Amino acid sequence: MGKGTILFLHGWGLSGAVWLQFFDSSLRKEYNLVSVDLPGFGKSGLPNRDFSVHDYAGVIKDFLIKLQMKNVTIIGHSFGGSIAAILASSHPELIRQLVLVSSAGIRQKYKSTKLIELLVPFLRPVFEVRLMSKLRRQFYQWIGSDYLFSEDLKGTFRKVVSEDITPYLSRIFQPTLIIWGRHDEVTPISRAEIFRRDITNSQLKIMEQSGHFPYQDASAEFISQLENFLYGS
Repeated sequence: MGKGTILFLHGWGLSGAVWLQFFDSSLRKEYNLVSVDLPGFGKSGLPNRDFSVHDYAGVIKDFLIKLQMKNVTIIGHSFGGSIAAILASSHPELIRQLVLVSSAGIRQKYKSTKLIELLVPFLRPVFEVRLMSKLRRQFYQWIGSDYLFSEDLKGTFRKVVSEDITPYLSRIFQPTLIIWGRHDEVTPISRAEIFRRDITNSQLKIMEQSGHFPYQDASAEFISQLENFLYGS
């Protein structure tokens, strides 16, 4: 069957570079490792219109098809996790396995995206003050992810935070590993339980000493959990 491929999808405001530590790990012996900059982040250009999560999933779908990637495992963190979940549910033929890390995408119905959008420009400079870090975490938790946005992605932000991917989770049948930090204050651990409940063939691993970035907070444990899943499936 040859080497499989692991495609890494980063979170909002980050880039594919956050995954580079894994390119020196034992994973490269068994997998071709690929990390991308999603449109509007890193070295990728801005989207040609306001993107939704589905639009981002469409970009990744086209990327996989164009490069004829086979035996693909997608690892998505936060925003990248919501993209991976949509893609796995809509194009299961392209994805063999799925790893969701502190995934975003589950929204509370009562939240007003217009109100969030109005608040962010005022709160962003306040949040830069170290003493306001607790308030910042609470705001992140309220909006359901880490979507303090740039002006260039204002419309994309509006679309992304209005999308709830919960209805798509029951359509995911690939073996799925859900990794969450016990102390995640951005995407609360209660969201992890929803992913585990709704994705049929899934398992949940809680990393006790981690927050929203388990792959950085405890990278050795993260890789161990990942290898157990990949080599055991």
